Amino acid sequence: MAEEFSIEPKKPIKKYIILSSIIALLIIIILIFTLIPKEEPELELKDLTEAELAKFIEEQVAICVKENQDYRCLAYATNNEKYCGKIENINKRNECFAEITKDSKYCQEIESEDKKNRCFAKVMNNPSYCEKIQDSSKKYNCLTLLTQDISYCENLKDDTDRYICYASIDDPDNCNNIPDLDYKNNCLAEINLDSSYCDPITDIKLREDCLEITTDKEGCLKLPTINCYDEVYVMVASLREDFSYCDKVQYPVNQIDCQAQLQYHFLDKGMNTMNITACNKIEDPDAKNACISVVNKDLEMCKSVEKDEIKFFCILQFIEFLHQPELCNELTELEPLNDCNEYFAAYLTEAE
Repeated sequence: MAEEFSIEPKKPIKKYIILSSIIALLIIIILIFTLIPKEEPELELKDLTEAELAKFIEEQVAICVKENQDYRCLAYATNNEKYCGKIENINKRNECFAEITKDSKYCQEIESEDKKNRCFAKVMNNPSYCEKIQDSSKKYNCLTLLTQDISYCENLKDDTDRYICYASIDDPDNCNNIPDLDYKNNCLAEINLDSSYCDPITDIKLREDCLEITTDKEGCLKLPTINCYDEVYVMVASLREDFSYCDKVQYPVNQIDCQAQLQYHFLDKGMNTMNITACNKIEDPDAKNACISVVNKDLEMCKSVEKDEIKFFCILQFIEFLHQPELCNELTELEPLNDCNEYFAAYLTEAE
């Protein structure tokens, strides 16, 4: 009997086409990612050499200065009202428009009565508006400026107010009679409209005011530089974990902020990574003890921390260690106590 052959129908080739397409697509994707140039990983700040770090700081300051221009200063320096429109503070914006355009309608929009009267006085060149100013220092400055009569300055009992008043007279000889070198330079800067006189001023706030009143463009560009250096040094101090950069910060309030940020950085690092070395870098005794108490799991040391805003952090850690919500009662100040109770309630919810 002849052998029977069964001819099977051909298998569909559709699935092979799909498979081939997928493989081809994968090859294309791999080629694309291979050919795209990869960005070099950025060096961490702590790995930079001193020269590289100095360059980085200058670059960051330049970016900061560009983003934080003092438009009020630039408006007066260039006598260009377009900068007035960029001023965020509405009262300063109206004051700027009024003085640049010499249009008193903008003065009416200023909320402060003293500033409104000063605006009318300057724009309308009318000393009678100066008399309406309640603040004696600002009133006599206004009268001195419009009348060029230095006797108004002598009505001011405070030396610094009187020194600032002298700058309203267009005579540099009056500046030379000021015994305080900082205020003398401030006076010369304003009368000569020369920001170079501001540079030697040691008082940071007065130097900033000086740069603003000199109304030359160079002074306006210098104005945000101090704050920008402070911001960058605060950032560098934290990223490099180095308190010495806080010493480079010029404004006292920014210096305090820099040191506080770095303290909390080490506190957070020490407690969350159980790193006693980080704890030992903390200068504040309370923060250091709070940190060490967590690393050593020493509840009594945590309880001994005096400041509640610091104790709060180690108490939270012990609540997690021991599952004891009543530890929140170790905090006596209402805000940290409430925050602690809220945190523990949230912690229990997450645990469930």
